[in-house]
Amino acid sequence: YSFARKSFPGRRLVFTLVISTMLLPGWSTIIASYALTFKMHLHDTMWVLILPAMASPFAVFLMRQFMLTLPTELFQAAIVDGAGEVKLFTSIAVPLCKPVLAVLALFTIVGTWNDFLWPLLVLNKQQLYTLPVGVSMIMYQIQGHGPLYGISMAASILMSIVPIIAFLLMQKQMVQGITIGALKG
Repeated sequence: YSFARKSFPGRRLVFTLVISTMLLPGWSTIIASYALTFKMHLHDTMWVLILPAMASPFAVFLMRQFMLTLPTELFQAAIVDGAGEVKLFTSIAVPLCKPVLAVLALFTIVGTWNDFLWPLLVLNKQQLYTLPVGVSMIMYQIQGHGPLYGISMAASILMSIVPIIAFLLMQKQMVQGITIGALKG
């Protein structure tokens, strides 16, 4: 919201720095992320999977670009009616951003669900493992029996269920976001 609607010194520089982190491969920042989440006592919790995924530079970029397309007249009319910054954000910006929030939620869910390396590093409790980590553990535990195609195929079906359900739940918001973009030009 701030990058799209507010003007402050260094706004372009900060936004450029945030976006430039997308140039780095994810694995190149894994040591710093590991140390940070360790100091925050997040290891062996679900938060260690959720928080890094939510704070992605792609999310900042996508939200800013969407907020730039929102009509300024709505915000100006609310200011004339006496709305403050919090009211502008909660009553106008957030409701209008439901489609892009649904897309970000879907990307985050699917990305976290399919992640292998990060959960393998930060989780020790088996009940918190993501499905790719759990499947690899099962495959290594029953090694020596030759390739187990049945288990591999069953695991791939299980791994595809959550992304499909997430898409079906958010399909309305995604289509709404596509049609909003088409109507605006």
